[in-house]
Amino acid sequence: MTYRDSPFHTARTSEERLPLLQGKTAIVTGAGSGIGRAVALLFAREGANVIVADQANGAGEETAAAIESTDGRVSFMAGDIADPKYHLGLVTFAKHRYGWLDIAVNNASNSSASAPLAGIPIEMWDKFTAISLSGVFYALRAQIPAMIDAGGGAIVNLVSAAGADAAPGVGAYTAFMQGLVGLTKGVALEYGQQGIRANAVAPGYVDTQPSNLHSSGEHAKLAAHHAMNHAEQAAEIAQLVLFLASAQSSYINGSCMPMNSGALVQ
Repeated sequence: MTYRDSPFHTARTSEERLPLLQGKTAIVTGAGSGIGRAVALLFAREGANVIVADQANGAGEETAAAIESTDGRVSFMAGDIADPKYHLGLVTFAKHRYGWLDIAVNNASNSSASAPLAGIPIEMWDKFTAISLSGVFYALRAQIPAMIDAGGGAIVNLVSAAGADAAPGVGAYTAFMQGLVGLTKGVALEYGQQGIRANAVAPGYVDTQPSNLHSSGEHAKLAAHHAMNHAEQAAEIAQLVLFLASAQSSYINGSCMPMNSGALVQ
């Protein structure tokens, strides 16, 4: 049986529409906090079976508990995003528990310290690469065959508007982010005819970023740099991810959508 054979719930008379992801199964990596948590919560409200993927540090359990408290359907699997076997396990679990995999949101990444390229220690480069680039490749490598088996699916990769152009001190981060955009376009081109759509969302400065990355003054400066003088909210970004993951964006494939309050207009 595939997801097309599974009956969908009908809307209650008091509801204006059916949930956008009713009957769908979604993996959300980095779902323990920030954008990942906002996406997982929104997906659950929209009827999806959500698999919360994150480290074993308690944050993923908190996201799962929040979903369960609203009667959402959720499972939590802890693991290392840089481990290929972890992603294979996530997909195997999705198929075993729910029967198929429809959606994957690859959100886990690692912010790199600002430093000239020649000054970055090799160990640091390898660590960032393993999480921010290789980790997403491992995820895609596991997710795509499962989506082909299900007759199609939607992949949304979270990148960053900060990686759109090179700037002093962030050359490594730019390389990782542009690499993710390249992976996204590759999936779109190679698997579009098999029913898989892949898109990227590129937020600017998000106010859920760890406070240790920016001082309070830097927070204000970053927000003011946006044309709307407004730092993105995780819940706002989750709405765009939902759109790209749902049938509402059925003809959007291979795009990288900036969401930065106009920060790159200048």
